[in-house]
Amino acid sequence: MGFRKILVGFDGSKGALAAFGLAIEIAARFEAEVRALAVLLPPGSDCDPSAAEERRLLRAPLEACAAIARERNIPFSERIEEGDPAEELLRAARNGSYDLIVVGRRKLARPAYWILGSVSERVIRQSRCPVLVVEPPP
Repeated sequence: MGFRKILVGFDGSKGALAAFGLAIEIAARFEAEVRALAVLLPPGSDCDPSAAEERRLLRAPLEACAAIARERNIPFSERIEEGDPAEELLRAARNGSYDLIVVGRRKLARPAYWILGSVSERVIRQSRCPVLVVEPPP
């Protein structure tokens, strides 16, 4: 099985950076393209400054990812969406005909995990393509 299009769930966390790194390695081996998709939760209102701040905070790590991809001659694109992270990743994978989804784990504490659920688990259960979950470095 070869991979041509790889989708990386990206939130700027250590897990997401590890997922991106592995996606780049896979892309180099299979001459695939990589897209990083960052999904922000919808703001409380149009006047809510948190969405703009979150976008600003994602800019530097996404630019670093783009630089790494350029250095390795790997086609790379990025996108920032608003919505439910698992749903948006699944939608993008389906609509973009991706061959692989790569996501990092965030290692949520048990209470937060029970309340928020796991994006990676939801993506694994509902994806039509293979999903690779990457553990963040210690």
